[in-house]
Amino acid sequence: MFIRALKQVDLLPAFEILSQYDLPTSALDIDNLEGFWVAEEEGRIIGVGGIDLKKHVGLVRLIAVDKYYQGEGVGKTLYDNIEEYARNMRAIDLYLLTTIAEQYFNKLGYEAIERDLAPLPIQKSTQFIALCPQSVTLMQKSLNLVQGRREFDTGLFCAESILTTVAEYYGEPEQST
Repeated sequence: MFIRALKQVDLLPAFEILSQYDLPTSALDIDNLEGFWVAEEEGRIIGVGGIDLKKHVGLVRLIAVDKYYQGEGVGKTLYDNIEEYARNMRAIDLYLLTTIAEQYFNKLGYEAIERDLAPLPIQKSTQFIALCPQSVTLMQKSLNLVQGRREFDTGLFCAESILTTVAEYYGEPEQST
């Protein structure tokens, strides 16, 4: 299995996977496939996942795996790719909306939060407004707090941990001469 960027020719098999879970095909923005990937095995699309980045936050739009391939790590591999992409694009926090996978995402470091705590870019998203009803669980994961916690656990004080994390995130300012 390998992960690659979603292409227009992948939309039909991706829609078929979404239909296995009664997920709307509108979860994929067919006009903008940036941030979406497929898992492929022997020329067959077996999973699809994607994220919508809005400034410093990301909304995980979907992760769906062909039911035949469930339990083989396809979803986790897609998710890892999504999170790596978000980190590379300097996202600070990730959000997602779920009806059935709250326990799964808890294991990946997400916590359920109240919908009104979502940042404005997430609240304005089509997925938040139209695709997911109020009963859907909103979950959040902070990407930078994980790094700050690691720094703290190595012996730095709280302020040092925060400053080190921020400096790494934004890059250390160049020294003027």
